[in-house]
Amino acid sequence: MKTWPTRLCRCHLPSTDALKSSKSASVGPYVLRRMCVGQIMKKILIFPLLGLMAIFLTGCDLPKIAKLTDSATPETQKRTNQVTFSADGFSPKKIIVPRNTKVTFTNLDKGPHTIASDPHPTHDQLQNLYSTPIFKDQTYSYVFVKAGKFGFHLEDNPSISGEIVVE
Repeated sequence: MKTWPTRLCRCHLPSTDALKSSKSASVGPYVLRRMCVGQIMKKILIFPLLGLMAIFLTGCDLPKIAKLTDSATPETQKRTNQVTFSADGFSPKKIIVPRNTKVTFTNLDKGPHTIASDPHPTHDQLQNLYSTPIFKDQTYSYVFVKAGKFGFHLEDNPSISGEIVVE
């Protein structure tokens, strides 16, 4: 009697009756090369999954992943010089700019608002950062010369605040 490799599944091993007949002797080597449906399905599923994982891993930008672990979300910390605001708050709440950058604040709210430097009520962190009332769709600009972290807020509601980091 011929011994069959153990890696084949039972469904492909010939029956003992087939081994005894002369016809099965020629079928034996053919049976050795066949795989069961379960093995075929594994290969069909594994290769596309491996391909998708490779695409996903090569498409990931590691610096972006590292940036997501910062305390601020990407929406609240940006490299821009445009800040919009309303009674709901500033957008973005935190920006990073190089020195000597003009930052423009735009009012999207119906009513007028005044932007002031922190801390409230002294506003002495940046004494010149104090706007006149800014009406809807109007802007106020300020040039940040000195490096550091500077807070600002709406004068009529100091709880609505933001931060500018000047590098």
